[in-house]
Amino acid sequence: MSELESGFRVTDVVGIIKRRSAIILGSAVVGLVLGYLVFASAPPKYSATSRVQVKTLIQNPLDPGPKDTQKLDVGTEQDLVKSDAVGDAVREELDLEGDNRALFRMLTVTAKEDSLVLELTVESGSAKKAQAVSNAIAEAYLAERQRQATERRDKAIARIDQQRQDANAALAEANAAFAETGSGTPERSAAQAAVQDAQQRLADLNESRSIWVNVDTEDGGELVRRAALPALTCPGFPRRL
Repeated sequence: MSELESGFRVTDVVGIIKRRSAIILGSAVVGLVLGYLVFASAPPKYSATSRVQVKTLIQNPLDPGPKDTQKLDVGTEQDLVKSDAVGDAVREELDLEGDNRALFRMLTVTAKEDSLVLELTVESGSAKKAQAVSNAIAEAYLAERQRQATERRDKAIARIDQQRQDANAALAEANAAFAETGSGTPERSAAQAAVQDAQQRLADLNESRSIWVNVDTEDGGELVRRAALPALTCPGFPRRL
């Protein structure tokens, strides 16, 4: 269909545009200004990331199985990072208002596949706060991990100490029974066997205690990279440090 048949010509459109160019240009300028104002007035965003290398802590050194089968559960560690124990420690150290939910809304925990490095990323409207919170969470997490390992070790030692008390009492009873038997009698042989069993039980417990005492609960990880003071990741004004 031709322009004459349609009653519409390209030259007409061009004419309209020329006549209204000032309005179109003005609208475009206003749109750009408004867009800039919205962009500039948006609150600033700062992102700071600390990195923690997590090491496998032996859950039970008396486990006869291979120690290298005790793999780290990264998901569990991520939950520990966001635990109340860590949150309480961080808020107390930095004197932060609010609760742990508000604190951990700032935090994202990530880990690459087959990696034992956790990345703790904190986003805030303040660069210094993002940096401080990220590093404080990393340190509090490592401290909590160490505390749990130490508590587990101390409870195991306390349990063994109780068993040693019982074993000592059993050995004393066996020795008393042995002393009451006559030389060369069947009763003495049985009593002597009981004494040996009690001695072996006590020796085994002493060895177990020694193994637990030597468990290193401090080498559960390290802060391999502290968060640096971040640059602005989502520009806005005013900029706040």
